[in-house]
Amino acid sequence: MRNMGKKLTYQELVARVKELKRELNNLRKAERKWRESEETHHTSTEERLWVLSSIVEQSTEGMALSNLEGHLLFVNSAFAGMHGYTAEELVGKHLSVLHTAEQMPSVEAANRQLQEAGEFSGEIWHVRRDGTLFPTLMRNSVLRNEKGNPIGMIGTLRDITDLKRVEEALLESEEKYRNLFENTNDAIFIFDTETGIILDANKQTEQLIGCSKEQIIGMHQSELHPPQHAKYYKSKFRNHVQMGRISDVQAEVIKKDGSTVPVFISASTIRLRGKQLIQSIFGDASEVKKVEVVLTSTITKLEEAQKHLELLQQKNLENEKLGLFYKVVSFIAHDLKSSISVLSLVVRNCMEKIEGQAFLERAFETITRETEKMRQLMDTFSNLPPTLGLKFQKCNIIDLIANTLIRFEPFANVEIIQNLSHLPPVYGDGKALETVFFNVIKNSLEAMPRGGRLVIATDHIRAKNSVRISIADTGLGISEVYLNDGLFKPFSTTKDRGLGLGLYQSRDIVERHGGEIILKSQLNQGSECIIALPISR
Repeated sequence: MRNMGKKLTYQELVARVKELKRELNNLRKAERKWRESEETHHTSTEERLWVLSSIVEQSTEGMALSNLEGHLLFVNSAFAGMHGYTAEELVGKHLSVLHTAEQMPSVEAANRQLQEAGEFSGEIWHVRRDGTLFPTLMRNSVLRNEKGNPIGMIGTLRDITDLKRVEEALLESEEKYRNLFENTNDAIFIFDTETGIILDANKQTEQLIGCSKEQIIGMHQSELHPPQHAKYYKSKFRNHVQMGRISDVQAEVIKKDGSTVPVFISASTIRLRGKQLIQSIFGDASEVKKVEVVLTSTITKLEEAQKHLELLQQKNLENEKLGLFYKVVSFIAHDLKSSISVLSLVVRNCMEKIEGQAFLERAFETITRETEKMRQLMDTFSNLPPTLGLKFQKCNIIDLIANTLIRFEPFANVEIIQNLSHLPPVYGDGKALETVFFNVIKNSLEAMPRGGRLVIATDHIRAKNSVRISIADTGLGISEVYLNDGLFKPFSTTKDRGLGLGLYQSRDIVERHGGEIILKSQLNQGSECIIALPISR
């Protein structure tokens, strides 16, 4: 890339353009003054020469005179200064000192045109004394004597570095805008604000309208819309121009085949080359409209379903409760029936024959085992919490945990550690929450048949205005498969005995308090149950 020094700011470019305009005006004034002096014939030859010399020397444009071989005979201060020399240093030197070897082919081509046509005008690159390159706009002509024979070359040049920077900045800006303009997913139209004629359009307009870009450019803005609404859209267009900016205005566009497409229009006025235009973005709203219809229909159906569900819940609430009760009773009855069958068999054997002490020991062992099983079944049944009708009041979580622990007999080799911090009262049903703690602690103790450690900890989570209860054990743990698929499901358990209702009903109670219950576990590594309860509902 050619070296043109550091880039100017926009304000510097504006100032430089104004300066160039002032210099051009000064030249024109001097030229008029010269012509006026010629016309009046009151100015002496010496005066006219002095004026001419002043114009040449004071001009900000470079001026030079060379012989036909290219040796400089005269240069003004501007010409010498822009190359980094004084006028005296350049006089007598060949023009080639002002150009690099790479620039000379274009210089030679310009000289050939000058010799053939008698004049040349165009862009030629020069080199300064310090080696920096700069672009110039040159106007050269052949100098002839009284007989019309060429005797030299006259040239003027202007340093157009600033103009080149402006041009490059404009080209770069235009390229970025054009890429954005053409590659956006929405259709973009550029309208003349005075006539409403489409002056430009991007590729997406072809897909939206169904016409080629060449057909679209030149159309009137009203032709984009259904003809029966042309007057309405003309009025809207005038309003948009007056407002200067609009966003997401709904409209309809008519395609070439006569079908209509809903769109959202966003537009803003812009100024380009001194002309006011309006840039409009048309977003295809077809899919949005379809979604709106589906959503409206879905919302209506959901509202109807909600009302229907509320009626069903109101009517079938007791039936659902009764159905769950029957299911629980059927499981308990099944287990009780099995135990009764075993006990009946033992009693019958005892009545028929007794074969020594060993037989009696086995019989009493069986009776004891089955009796304990029946007791546990009845305990489970009696501890089932109510699923409805919770009575909320202020509860002390520490007291509830203490009451729960009293219900358990000491477990062999199980160390119970209590890290209970002070907690604010919780608004809830104390009896139901005790049931939750009973179920979780019972599961933990049963998971440590060979002993272990049970840690109960509490914490006040002020940021969430809630309390946290953690119950962790060092027991057998739960497999990842059951954690993902069986946890908290009714009648699902990893134990040989039990109904699998404890965690299911515990979660129901916690969630009805607006809380959350989470179980973390690794097989053979132990488990931790975390219960989070809001302080107030």
